[in-house]
This record gives sequence, C-alpha cells and structure tokens, in this order.
Amino acid sequence: MSPSIAQLAAALCGAQGEIGEIFKTKTAQVKTKTGGEYSYSYADLSSVLSVVRPTLGKHGLAFSQGFETAERGLTLTTTLMHSSGEWLSSTLSMPVGDSTPQAYGSVMTYARRYALTALVGVAAEDDDGQAGKGETESEVLSARATPTPRAAPSTHPSPPSPAPQRSNSPKTEAKGALLAEQLEKGRASTLHAELGKLGYSSSQEHYRLAAEILKRPITSLTQLNAEEARQVYQSARAGKHGPSH
Repeated sequence: MSPSIAQLAAALCGAQGEIGEIFKTKTAQVKTKTGGEYSYSYADLSSVLSVVRPTLGKHGLAFSQGFETAERGLTLTTTLMHSSGEWLSSTLSMPVGDSTPQAYGSVMTYARRYALTALVGVAAEDDDGQAGKGETESEVLSARATPTPRAAPSTHPSPPSPAPQRSNSPKTEAKGALLAEQLEKGRASTLHAELGKLGYSSSQEHYRLAAEILKRPITSLTQLNAEEARQVYQSARAGKHGPSH
C-alpha cells in the first residue's frame, strides 16, 4: 500500500457506485463420483472484466495481476493503481490439484476473478462459490468430491432479531436516493452491454424487448429493478424474443 490512498479511495468510491451487476452467463454441469449431477451458474473472467474495467478507467483506476509459484500452488498479487500514483494490493494463495497446464490455468483464472472482485468490492449476483472447489470451469466438470450434505434444520426456532434502527434524517435519505440512482444506472449500462452481445443493437430494441417481457411501457432500463433486469436478460438469452432486423 502506498503511504496515502486518499485519492485512490475517493476514485474507488465513485467507481463502486457506477459498476453494474455482473451477470452469470455461464452454466457448469458437474458430475460427481457417485454418478450424481448438479449445475450452477457463474460469471467468467471476461464477464467480470467487461463490467469492471471501463468504470475503473473512467475514474483513473487500473489494476495488474501477477503470479508466483509457491510450495503447493500459486500466489497471486492484485494491485489496484490510481493515476495519482497511489496504489493498494492484496495477495491470494491457491493450491493446485496436479501439475498439468490445464489445472494451473483453471486455478489462475479462478484466482484472478475472485481476487479482483474482492479488491474492487463487487461480486457476481447471488454468488454461490461452487467453482471454489478448484475444478475447471468448462461446460462439463468432473467433481473431485461429493457435495457436502446439508445439516438437518433445527427444531428449535431462533429468537427473532431486533429490528434495525433507521435514521430518517433528510441528509441520510438524500444519500440513500443518490446511491439508489447510481446503482440503477450501473445495472442499466450492464444490461445494455449484455443485450448488445446477444444481437440487440440499439437502445430502442432494448426498451422494446423489456416492454414485451415485462408487459409495461419501458423508456429507460433504469426503470428495471434487479429481478426484472435478470428476467429480461435470461429471456433474451433463451431466444424467446428475437432481435429485429
């Protein structure tokens, strides 16, 4: 860490308010040793970079990631840098199951993705961490262990948690409204980008698609909440509403 990170912190604060949601566009099918199978969705490294990198650059931020070999695997150092020269870094060590290039490549990709999102302070939606078992994130994976069984639910209900105390001051409400607006803009820009990759080339097509799926007029993707944005993306990806030509 540099002696001061005041300018870096201010820039990162602005970037975090604008970074959109990272959609999980990949699905992995995992076969267990016992013959069972389960699946999970994840955001690959390119999806993370396509969302994070442009917003970081807009705020004068950049990052670098470098590996070193360790006794039982790899050590990754991720450095977040500001145009002022200030910097902040973190180190992550990961074991490698075997010495094949494929095993090293899988661990490197996994480590880069999670180290970067942790340092920047973002995450893929509803992240379940299934890929953390160290398997390759291809379309079909081989599990090295059976899924951990879940503990039986307790028959004794936990006492209810006390209701949080909220501040209703005008200053707090104004900050909350500003943050909500920033998050909506970030979500909208991410959805625009993902729909563009699916062949919907213009904003008007995006509004038409959202209106058809949600059954109401849409003039801006900032009108969508997180669940609606996910619904529009998944429907478009499934090809239920083809792009106009």
